[in-house]
Amino acid sequence: MTYRFFLTAFLFLLLKGTVFSQLKSFPDDPQQFVSTLQNFVEGNDKKGTKLFFETRFNPYFNSLSDQEKKEVINISNLLLSRRALADPQFNLYIRILVSLKEKSTPSNYTTWLASLKYLINNKKVTMNAITDFMENTQSLVDNKCIYKSSIVDWRLSNPDYVFQFDGNEIWTLIGNTTLTCLSREDSSVIRQTQGKFYPLTRNFEGVGGKITWERAGFPENEVYAMLKNYKIDLSKNSFEIDSVVFVNSRFFDYPLTGKVTEKVMPNIDTANAIYPMFTSYSKRYSIKKIYPDVDYEGGFTMKGAKFIGAGTDEEPAFLNFYRGDTLFLTASSKSFSFREDIIAGMNTRITFYIEKDSIFHPGLNFRFFIKKRELLLTRIDEGMGRSPYIDTYHQLEMDFDLLSWKMEEPKVHFKALPGSDIKKANFESMDFFNMERYQEMQGMDDANPLQYVAAYSKKNVSREFNVNEFAKFLKASTPQTKQYLLRLAYNHFITYNPETGDVVVRDKTFNYINCSVGKRDFDAINFVSNVVGEDHNATWSLLDNNLRMKGVKEIKLSEAHTVTIFPQDQEITVKKNRDFIFSGRILAGLFLFKGSNFYFDYNRFRIDLVDVAEVKMRVKSGDYDEKGLPVEVDVKNVITNLS
Repeated sequence: MTYRFFLTAFLFLLLKGTVFSQLKSFPDDPQQFVSTLQNFVEGNDKKGTKLFFETRFNPYFNSLSDQEKKEVINISNLLLSRRALADPQFNLYIRILVSLKEKSTPSNYTTWLASLKYLINNKKVTMNAITDFMENTQSLVDNKCIYKSSIVDWRLSNPDYVFQFDGNEIWTLIGNTTLTCLSREDSSVIRQTQGKFYPLTRNFEGVGGKITWERAGFPENEVYAMLKNYKIDLSKNSFEIDSVVFVNSRFFDYPLTGKVTEKVMPNIDTANAIYPMFTSYSKRYSIKKIYPDVDYEGGFTMKGAKFIGAGTDEEPAFLNFYRGDTLFLTASSKSFSFREDIIAGMNTRITFYIEKDSIFHPGLNFRFFIKKRELLLTRIDEGMGRSPYIDTYHQLEMDFDLLSWKMEEPKVHFKALPGSDIKKANFESMDFFNMERYQEMQGMDDANPLQYVAAYSKKNVSREFNVNEFAKFLKASTPQTKQYLLRLAYNHFITYNPETGDVVVRDKTFNYINCSVGKRDFDAINFVSNVVGEDHNATWSLLDNNLRMKGVKEIKLSEAHTVTIFPQDQEITVKKNRDFIFSGRILAGLFLFKGSNFYFDYNRFRIDLVDVAEVKMRVKSGDYDEKGLPVEVDVKNVITNLS
């Protein structure tokens, strides 16, 4: 009995579905039409469909004029001719009709029906497109949602809309509203805007509007962009608008022009927000005293919560630091990131100004802590980060990892990175030459790399060239030539821009070649500093520009004349052009001098023995060691009180 019941019921539903799936048209009689329509769309939800018809559709349909009823039936038959299904097409259709009558204007009702009829009759428009059109209409009428998909949900703050149809094109006029895009727990908001929405292309042509940076933590009227005319694709969760007027009262006392880029993203808070983004058209804005004693010049991007100082290879962004009214430091980069408490830059060119000289580095990791007014410069292993600092005042190439400067203090510290096992720094004379180093550069090549660079420079009668041209000269690949040039740049033989490939040959290249063949004098001065703990390798005093070094165990002035200095407490003070003051011992040939306030004069290459405490002398004993060298012994008598 039970089996027969279920079989009968199954056959009834199957036959019923077959009947309605084969429905070719609806009856012209309004009452029969409603009954047929209800049976057609009820599907598995017979109870819900019955309730909808009794409470909403029937009252709606009965309120229509005969002509209006005829049009509803006509469009229903057109839908059937396009093989529209009970669900979703007809369910959408009847619910939109009811909602338009209940919630919208007679004009919108009439215009929408005309638009739908046009789409159905246009064979180029697919049923999927018609379905999308109806789905978005329902969302707009019932939920003030202008467009909705699995990715985005665009909503209006109020239902001020007017459907438009001119016989060929369909659009919706949107009155003054707030347009909000919701996606993945994030949102983008355009306030005070209006415009036209084209449902078939999903494009919105807006007029006016305001985008604020509240998502990034800024007050509504402190950072915002004012829009003019714009166009965005509502099917996407991102858009870009040109020719906006941008206001950031925190940094600028005048508006900027540029473009705004917006994107809604998951898991975003004010700390890591990177949208909205504003990029200025001009790359040359000047902000005096962006912070006390700091000026900015360059382009501008507001990337969420980040103020980005933007530039190019040819026109980088600049930060200028002042001590009093005097320019002390210039930092330039393609990009500086400004946050609430820090400014950061990568591959930053640094120039400290000392009288008519400078301390320069081509590419450092730059960090300036705004509240503490502290600057940290860190060497990095990419780009030109491995190059030494070039100090033309002290005439030194300086090799250390971290420079720190607190703006309120008249001193700059050079040291190793915190926690580093190696606490070593080198301060090498700019006239230093070592034959072993020169030969190591050549390796197994037929000629020294410096000779190739010098030869190419001479051939072109120019010290400037590009990596691609030089690669052809070497008969090598461009990647190989780039590595070749980088090694020379790290040792300051050339200036090399990895971004553009441009090369400038420095004097050091020709000096080294001349030293190798005895055509130029050189020295062996290299101050090697090794410290313990977190001590500084050197401190540059901004009061007298002296460089006070620690951890210097010995200094070889001349290997040829065996002149070696052993500083007391391993400390020396380097002055302009490699002059330096020290106390301790001097080993000069067979003599050992001990004293204080000794002064090395580089130009005369002479030590002034200001305060000599004692002198010891060694003599040759007449014996020879295992290597056949004369054995020296100390003379027991010591000469004292020479000053």
